[in-house]
Amino acid sequence: MKKLLFLQSEVKNPFALYEIMLKEGAIHWDKENKTWVSYSYDACTTILNSADVLIPQIDEKNVHQLNEFALHIKNGLVRLSNGMQHEITREITMYLFDGMKKISIDLTLQSILSTTTKNNKVDWVDTVCKQLPALVILQSFDFGDEECDLILGEIELLKMIMLPHKNKEQVARINSSAERIFKIIENHILEVQSGLVSRLVMKYKLEYNDAVFLCISNLIGLLIQSYDGCRGILSNAILRILKSKEFSEQKCMHQEWVEKMVIETLRFDPPFHHTKRIVGKDMVVNNITIKKGASIVVMLAAANRDKKKFNNPNNFSIERHNVNECLTFGMGSHMCLAKHFSIHLATETIYHFLKMYKTITLLENDVQYEPVMHARLPKYITLSF
Repeated sequence: MKKLLFLQSEVKNPFALYEIMLKEGAIHWDKENKTWVSYSYDACTTILNSADVLIPQIDEKNVHQLNEFALHIKNGLVRLSNGMQHEITREITMYLFDGMKKISIDLTLQSILSTTTKNNKVDWVDTVCKQLPALVILQSFDFGDEECDLILGEIELLKMIMLPHKNKEQVARINSSAERIFKIIENHILEVQSGLVSRLVMKYKLEYNDAVFLCISNLIGLLIQSYDGCRGILSNAILRILKSKEFSEQKCMHQEWVEKMVIETLRFDPPFHHTKRIVGKDMVVNNITIKKGASIVVMLAAANRDKKKFNNPNNFSIERHNVNECLTFGMGSHMCLAKHFSIHLATETIYHFLKMYKTITLLENDVQYEPVMHARLPKYITLSF
């Protein structure tokens, strides 16, 4: 029996497995994990666009005993909400994006590299991917250096709020971190983003504190998303670029080329391979009836390689005419709001890095990946220059 869900660290080429499953059918029942898994582009878009398909809730009864600060963060996240709550949190997140001031990514990159580079070597993942995206977000909201350092040091812990299963030690660390970071961001929002809070109170008839808490939660949500999402984009794109013919021949090293490489990498080798949904009422997908309450894993990475949608899908081509229709950022009401921010940040970061160092060498022949199922994230990428 084929294993439909697996740790990315255990599989050399998951795309070969997706291709096999796609040939056998658009959607399959995973008996081991008691979930449906969709592979075809049409099946995935049908599910993602359906108003009757919901985001699964994490520990609704708070069995893990998160404290009030961690609960405020978890319960207010746009990525975990449905219905009217999702509409409100989505608008809050868009307001947050609109309120971000422009940051010089090249200067931020230079600052990070100047303090962490040793012997002309750098771990791209640890030094750049895990720090720069979140730092840019914080700087764009005028957080000070000390606040940035404190928050950056806690994102790994805050990310664990998203885990469906947590042990007692993890919960204790999450609760401690959530209280510290919640208070720092609360003070900052009350001082700097009070206008946003007032607009939300007026539009949605919210209590003032509720509006504040939703702003805090979704700013933290942006930081969590940047930690894995932007990390994955920056990692996979730099690998693809360093292995390209254009890079080896020092051709086409301009910003438009870098952006095209980033965008095609998002289709060809996305950071997130699948997302999970719950069926709100009976629905039919590719002539298969899926009952209310059933779980569906939407295999985004497989849909991005569906030959019925993308011509020669296993070929990497930066001139692909429909590349922007890939499902890496999702589709429908839960489509990722950070799409344009992520592409811009990855493009700017890699472009300026290539300008700073003309000779860059990848020191690992075999990239190792984190032991998670839903995302393909390199553990480390050592570069010399």
